Amino acid sequence: MKYGSLFGAQVLLLTAVFTVQPANAQIPTPASVLGFTPGDDRKLVEWPVLVDYYQQLANASDRVQFRNLGNTTNGAPFVALVITSPENMSRLEEIRQMNLKLADPRTLTSDAERDRILTEGKTIVLITSSIHSTEVGGHLSPTVIAHRLATENTPETMTILDNTVVLLVPSLNPDGITIVSNWYNRTLGTSAEGLGPPELYHPYVGHDNNRDWYAFTQVETQMTVDSLHNGWRPHITHDIHQQGANGSRFFLPPFIDPIEPNVDPLLVNGYNTLGTYMAWELLGQGKKGIVVTATYDAWTPARAYMHHHGGVRVLSETASARLASPIEMPFENLRQGRGFHAQESSWNFSAPWEGGTWRLSNIVDYQSSGAMALLKHAALNRQVWVRNFLTVNERATEGWDDWPYAIVIADDQENDIGLNAMLEILHRGLVEVRRAESSFQAEVTAHTLPLLMGVEVAMVEDEFDVTLSEPIGRAAPNYWYDGLSVENPGRVTPRIALYKNYNASMDEGWTRWILDKWRIPYISLVDSVLRGGNLHQRFDAIIIPDQSPRQIVEGLGANYPAPYRGGMGEQGRQALVDFVNQGGTLVTFNSASQFAFDLPVRNVVDGLDVGEFFAPGTLFRLELDKDHPLTDNVPNGTAGWFQRSPAWDLEPGSGLTAVARYPNNPEDVLLSGWVLGEQRIAGKAAMVEANVGQGRVVLFGIRPQYRAQSIATYPLFFNALKARLGT
Repeated sequence: MKYGSLFGAQVLLLTAVFTVQPANAQIPTPASVLGFTPGDDRKLVEWPVLVDYYQQLANASDRVQFRNLGNTTNGAPFVALVITSPENMSRLEEIRQMNLKLADPRTLTSDAERDRILTEGKTIVLITSSIHSTEVGGHLSPTVIAHRLATENTPETMTILDNTVVLLVPSLNPDGITIVSNWYNRTLGTSAEGLGPPELYHPYVGHDNNRDWYAFTQVETQMTVDSLHNGWRPHITHDIHQQGANGSRFFLPPFIDPIEPNVDPLLVNGYNTLGTYMAWELLGQGKKGIVVTATYDAWTPARAYMHHHGGVRVLSETASARLASPIEMPFENLRQGRGFHAQESSWNFSAPWEGGTWRLSNIVDYQSSGAMALLKHAALNRQVWVRNFLTVNERATEGWDDWPYAIVIADDQENDIGLNAMLEILHRGLVEVRRAESSFQAEVTAHTLPLLMGVEVAMVEDEFDVTLSEPIGRAAPNYWYDGLSVENPGRVTPRIALYKNYNASMDEGWTRWILDKWRIPYISLVDSVLRGGNLHQRFDAIIIPDQSPRQIVEGLGANYPAPYRGGMGEQGRQALVDFVNQGGTLVTFNSASQFAFDLPVRNVVDGLDVGEFFAPGTLFRLELDKDHPLTDNVPNGTAGWFQRSPAWDLEPGSGLTAVARYPNNPEDVLLSGWVLGEQRIAGKAAMVEANVGQGRVVLFGIRPQYRAQSIATYPLFFNALKARLGT
C-alpha cells in the first residue's frame, strides 16, 4: 500500500472542500437511521450504517462537518466529524492555523500576534472511540455525543460549541465494528451470544492497535496522526474504552504511578485536573462506581502520542457487558482492583455501585456523559487550556535543562532499512531531523541504541559547533529481503504457511502484516487443513506464532459453533511432527516454542514466580553464532524482545545448536527495560536449531518480529525461512 499521496489529500480536506448545510434541515436522530436507540439490548449495526448516520447528521446541521480521511485496512471509509458553532465553522481554517502557531511558538511573529491568538483561540478536543471493537459501547456513544452537540440549545452546550472545536472519530477501527457486529448478530440466541469473534477484530493486529502510537505501522494510526493529531494539535484527547465487568463502573485519571518522566508536568496536572472534574460532574448526576487513581498508568508512549505533542490524554474505561447482551453483576461479585476495592468506599472511589443488571445502555450513558463533562471543562476553561498549551510547546522548543545537547545518528548505518524506518517514524512524529553539512567532533558521554530498529545513535551532552541543513525529508524504507521478497506475491505459489488459530493470536496478525509488507508470499494455515496432514506436499516451512500451547491445542471452547471449536488437537500436532520428519522446517515463536516436539532442552525460567524472575517486556543482548547461516545480516550483540519467553539449557551431546545466547555475565544481559533475576538466563539459549528426521525445528525464545517493530531481529526470522527454501 502507498499512503504518501493520501496525506496530501488530507491537507486539502482540512482547508476548503467542505460546505456547511443550513440549520433548518430536519436533524436525524440516531434511532431514525440505526433502527434502534443506541444502548438498546442486543442491538448492534455494522460500520456502513453508522457512516450513513454521520453523513445525514452533517448534511442537516450547520454545526457538523463530515470528513472522510481515507480508507481502512479493509477499504472502509475512515471518518471524522468536526463539531463547533456555526460562527467558528465559518473561520475553521483560521482557528486551525492559529493553533498550529501555538504548537510551534517559533512561528509567532510578534507579541501582539501571540496575545491575539491566546484571546481568540479555541480549545481543540479530539474524541476517539472504538479502537477495540468488542468494547461495543464505543460503536454507539459517538452517535449520542454528536446528536447532542448538533441539536441541544442549552447554555451549557452553546458554551461548548462557542469555545471548542471538537474532532470526533467515531471509530479508530471501523473494520472491527463490522467484524464484531456481524458476528454478534449471527450468534444471537445461541451459546456463542456475547462471545468475541473467532478472528482478530482489527484485520492485522487485533487489540494491539492500541500499541501503535509511536511506530505508526497501521493505516488507521497513520490517518489519525497525520490528519488530526498533526493537522490540528489537540489540547485534549479523550480516548473512550471499556474494561472488565466486575470492578469499577467507570475509570478516569489521575493515572497511577509510574509517571512517564519525559511528559511535561503541566500536562500531568492537566489530565489529573480534567479526570477528577469529570468524576465530580458524573457523581453529581447520580452515577456511581467511578474510580480515579487506580488500575491504569500513563507510562508507555505506545498509547500516548499526544503527551509528546503538547496535549493531554484522558482515558475513560467503562465496565463491559457481554458485547450488547446485559449481564447480572451482584454486589458480592465485585472485586478488588489496583488501588481500590469495588465493594468499599475510599478517597478515590467514594460511591460504590450497588450491583445489579448492567446493560449496554448504562455503558452508552456513562461514556456520552463523560465526554460531555470533558467538553464542559474544556469550554469553561478555554483560556487556561490554550495558554498552557503554548507554555508546554515553548518549553519543548527551548529545551529542558537536563536534555542532551544533540542526538546524533550516523549516516553509515549497517542497517539501512532500520535507519529509514526510524527516520520515517521520526518524520511522522514531527521530529525535525537535520543533516550536518560539515564534519564535527563532539564529546560523547553516553550511548543509547534505538534497539528495536538496529540503529546506533549517540547522546551528546555538551555543546558543539556544526552547520546544519534545513529539516530534511525521509526516504521510504525498501522492505525487501533477498531470497524471500517477490514483486507480486499474489502470483507466486507460496511454500510458506502461517498457522492461524481461531482463538486469534495478535502475534499471528503482526506476522501476517510483516510478510505482506515485505512482499513474502504465504498462506494462512487453519486447523482443519493442518489436521488433514500431508503438509510436506504443500509447504517447505510452517510458522507457529507466539501463543500458549494450550490455546494452540485446545482453541476455542464448546460454546462456539462447530467450525471454530477446538484447536489443532493431537491430530494437528502429529501432522506437524510428520511434516518435519519428512523434510519440512517448523519455525516457532516464544511461547509456541514449548509445544509440538519433545526436544532435549529445558526451559530454565519455567515455573519461577515473579519474585525469582520477571521481565515484563524487556530487550536483552543476544550473542550470536556468527558462523551459522541463520545469523546472516544480524550484528552480534543485537537486542531481542523477551516477554513471557523461554530460555533454554541444552542437554550435552544433544546435537542441538544454540544460534543465539544471552551473555554469560548477568550484568551484560539487559539492554533496555528492567529485569529481576537476570542471572537465571545468563548464558542460556535464546534461539535453537534442532535437526529432526529429514527436517528441522527453529525455536525462538524471543519475538523476533515483535509488533512489527523489532526490525533488528527480522533477519533471524527471514533466514529461518530462506534456508529450507533452498536460497
